[in-house]
Amino acid sequence: MLKDNLSLRRAVGRSRVHATRATGTVTCGRGSFNGFVRGAGLLSAVVILGTTFGLPLAAGASTPGPASQDGPGAPVITPVSETVAAGATASFHASGSGFAVYWSYSTNGGATWTSIPSATSTTYSFTASASQNGYKYEATFLGFSSNTTTNAATLTVTTTATSAPVITTEPMSQTVASGNPASFSAAASGSPTPTVEWSYSTNGGTTWTAIPSATSTTYSIPAASTSQNGYEYEAVFTNSVAPSGVATNSATLTVTTTAPLAEQEAVASYQALQENLYTPSVGLYLGLPSYTCGSYSCLWPFTNAMAATEYLYASPGGSSYAPDVAARLNGLVAYVDPREVSPNGAAQPRAFESAVAPPEGPGGSTYYDDNAWVALDLLDAYRLTGNSNDLALAQDTFNFVVTGWDTSQTDGCPGGVFWEDVAGSPRTTTANGGNADVGLELYQLTHDSADLSWAERMYQWENTCLESPSGLYYDHVNPGGSLNTVMWSYNQGTMVGAGALLYQITGNSSYLTAAQRTAGAAVSYFGTGTTLQNQGPAFNAIYFRDLFVLNQIQPNSAYSTEAQTYATFMWTQRDTSTGLFLQNGQTYGVNTTAPMVEIYSLLAGSTARP
Repeated sequence: MLKDNLSLRRAVGRSRVHATRATGTVTCGRGSFNGFVRGAGLLSAVVILGTTFGLPLAAGASTPGPASQDGPGAPVITPVSETVAAGATASFHASGSGFAVYWSYSTNGGATWTSIPSATSTTYSFTASASQNGYKYEATFLGFSSNTTTNAATLTVTTTATSAPVITTEPMSQTVASGNPASFSAAASGSPTPTVEWSYSTNGGTTWTAIPSATSTTYSIPAASTSQNGYEYEAVFTNSVAPSGVATNSATLTVTTTAPLAEQEAVASYQALQENLYTPSVGLYLGLPSYTCGSYSCLWPFTNAMAATEYLYASPGGSSYAPDVAARLNGLVAYVDPREVSPNGAAQPRAFESAVAPPEGPGGSTYYDDNAWVALDLLDAYRLTGNSNDLALAQDTFNFVVTGWDTSQTDGCPGGVFWEDVAGSPRTTTANGGNADVGLELYQLTHDSADLSWAERMYQWENTCLESPSGLYYDHVNPGGSLNTVMWSYNQGTMVGAGALLYQITGNSSYLTAAQRTAGAAVSYFGTGTTLQNQGPAFNAIYFRDLFVLNQIQPNSAYSTEAQTYATFMWTQRDTSTGLFLQNGQTYGVNTTAPMVEIYSLLAGSTARP
């Protein structure tokens, strides 16, 4: 080993390493070696072929050359690149034949190298700093006839704290008919970002078998068989902090010989919707019963029909509805207004108006909460089909919404997104909570920090201005600051969904706690009787899907019990001649039937999204 009055230095170009003393120089390049010495004040000769060690080398004397070619050969172990947090210990290890080793580092990608004093062990460990991010490290083994240098390893130093995986979405049990697809989804936070592997158990969780190539957050079974009935599935997330992994709860697959009742009800409800209210030639729905938006439905009912189609397609037996999803996307274009302007006349990004645009329809006002439902449908379509146009249009819609932020400092409780794109509009829970959901889903897909920032801003404004003492949310704030304290079920849903997404994104448990508080208060307030029934399907579909989003993170049987009780009651509220659903004895067209398709699809196992 080189120490004391021996020093190593590497010349530019990495051509030679010099061992020096006052009385002479021994030069050892990578291709040749003429001797190596160590000792306090003495340069001891390495004597080969029977010569003894430790004899002093007189000034001016030459070092005997090697009598045989016995170089170190290729290293047995070369150092491995690693990633550590600033302040943590970095450690590189190498192994090779030879009688000495020294380490070097490079700050410029390997162009030049600097030897590290006293780094003369096969393992080099040190406390990493942020300034060392990107440094490269290598070890050189000195032999009698030649030297060998390892490949370089790169050090990556992160400035964020490391943490073990925390499960943020648990997989949900599935019931499907034989031959239908099934899927399980899970998610986890952690730093570094965890990797995932799925496993299954055939004996109730006693033993588990890893599934080859099942390394995505969603594991899909194209066609479940009755032989898989009762199988359990779990996802295991690992990172450098938890190399042994953190497992989700297990989810059970139930495979039946017939479609589950909820799936049958979803299909029957969708067929009634399409047979009675859909106009295939234009891809739009009739504006029954009042025709307030012309011959075709207003935008909000259309978005509910679009959500119903997507939820049915994503249900275990719904793969045949892919063409219907495409048809809804084509129909949505009829509501686009490319020439939006704000109340003060400023140009805005394109958006969706409340009625079919001319010439097919009369056109109408533009509502910021309507555009939230549109954007959420577009994001669902993108997740289902992967069409980037849907993602881009959702982003455009959200860009329109943020222009509706109240910048007046004289309005009561300043801030918040307006309900309608007109002067003097109230600021509602759905316009803020619904669009917070949009911004958060966009961030999950694109990691655009502006979307996250706006979503957090909407969420926090609503907590400040519209949250009641019970944890439920009032409907809206008027320009003067007075509150409309009506409690609608979909208001609660949007904020439950936003809190759940914020928890998934940030790992901050306070968001999860807030979502659970609102969900618990809502289940208690609306119950399973007339209070919930009087809300109507259009409100309750949004409410239930957000409860199911929370249920994926923190399961609570109260959510599915409330939804199932409501769905069972509503099945008795159909027009027997058409199959359309009634609200207090009368149909409201798309908005009473389409949301029930969504609710039955949720109960059948369709993955919940806000």
